[in-house]
Amino acid sequence: SHEHIPGIYALVSAGGRIFYVVDEAPTASVRRLPEWQLVARDAFNGILLWKKPIASWFPHLVNWGQTPPQLERRLVSVGDRVYVTRGWHAPLTALAAATGETVTDYADTQGTEEILWHQGVLLLVVRSVTEQRLAKAEKWARLLRRGEAALEDRDAAEPLVKQLRATEAKGDLSIAALDAGSGRLLWKKSGADVAGLRPLSLCADAARVCYQTGTDVVCVDLQTGREHWSKASGRLYLIRDGAVVCADGKAVTILSAQTGDERWQRPHLLTNVRDVFVAGGALWVGGFKPYPEKRGP
Repeated sequence: SHEHIPGIYALVSAGGRIFYVVDEAPTASVRRLPEWQLVARDAFNGILLWKKPIASWFPHLVNWGQTPPQLERRLVSVGDRVYVTRGWHAPLTALAAATGETVTDYADTQGTEEILWHQGVLLLVVRSVTEQRLAKAEKWARLLRRGEAALEDRDAAEPLVKQLRATEAKGDLSIAALDAGSGRLLWKKSGADVAGLRPLSLCADAARVCYQTGTDVVCVDLQTGREHWSKASGRLYLIRDGAVVCADGKAVTILSAQTGDERWQRPHLLTNVRDVFVAGGALWVGGFKPYPEKRGP
């Protein structure tokens, strides 16, 4: 149902295996209580390798347009490890890719919303798990168990969803860099340093890490977190081969990862940029085209 969140989240692949978070409740009705699982399969033939329960996830009857985009960044697989949050407010856990057995539970990572792995460093966006967030999650769990009628209609559910999102937004954000092997904290940014942090803006390339607060693109050192530069630009999408790629409703802008200086800027023909990636040395930008103007007969 396009009225509710997807049944599959965050599919990733590494080492001949695929991993994904899926709701395995019976498909007879979207109203059924969800049964979230982390599933591993052989990437060649689809054979089930293992599965582990996910304690909780974002409420499944929320309209899909209201769900946090960060849910797609809660699962990463690199080599023989899988990094995941096994619950809505859960900490970061490393699992053995072959068996699903727990290898490491990372301390002080409750509320992890985004996970990136880069050169042996785990880059995390973490939102503090407040008593208010926990209480609101429990309220939604009760509503779902009771089959609350208000949740069956998008308009009726809208006030409840707004309350949920407002409570979730009150948690304090931080960016943390951990040594993936030992779990040792390398550096952390919080408070004013990450005020207005844009979801999905955290990215890394070589020894640089970039993220965006409001309109400011910030570049820091991977190992120390020391700031190299900060510059106002369009929405930050990625960093690749020393180029920081930003785009807004009018143009694509490339900044130097070393200095933050503008390399070039080109207008595009899209009214709304939705995806940006690099492949084969080319920059690809996807989104919506303008509607053609209506003309008379």
